[in-house]
Amino acid sequence: MDKKAFRTLMRQRRVALGNAERLRQSHLICEQLLGWYDAQRDAGLTPFSRVASVISYGTEPDTTEFVTGLHERGIQVIVPVPYTDHTMRWAAWTPDVELEETELKGLSQPVGKRFDHDILTEVEAIQVPALAVDSHGHRMGQGGGFYDRVLYHLAQTLDRPVVTLSPVFSHEYYPDFSPIPTDDHDQPVNGAVTTAGIHWTVSGHEK
Repeated sequence: MDKKAFRTLMRQRRVALGNAERLRQSHLICEQLLGWYDAQRDAGLTPFSRVASVISYGTEPDTTEFVTGLHERGIQVIVPVPYTDHTMRWAAWTPDVELEETELKGLSQPVGKRFDHDILTEVEAIQVPALAVDSHGHRMGQGGGFYDRVLYHLAQTLDRPVVTLSPVFSHEYYPDFSPIPTDDHDQPVNGAVTTAGIHWTVSGHEK
């Protein structure tokens, strides 16, 4: 199955879950993410107190509880601002920030200052959207290549690892056989987050 067909299949399966089940799983995923970050902070592993997350949309796992919880803990949350030329910048998010539509129809972005990728040199973790993830860290994104470029840039420029986590619904994590089609330029993530916890991948390790 090629990437286009696989994305179509996974999007259909998300819709088929139904809103109630998506919300139920999203709540548990947020609990897992916050539990992990709290453990990191308690261990003294959060020197920057900043996390790159997303503004969830459509049938994605809703991570509003996660970013709200981070904000309540005094953690700065930054979210992506994508452009039609397939570049991406970043903006600060708070629960009461004014939102506007991005150049990509259907997505929201905070009003205010924009940051380039250098801000990612001082984050503890990056939430990477995905339609599916396997045990090797291969992920299927939405097809724009935004995060593959960002993760490649960080791999070339950072002298320390940044944890990359992809929240997905339970059926979207493949621990054994993987049907996810990949290309050489695809960048892996360190872990998939489901209702059951964080599944650290071959490309990552438990933090």
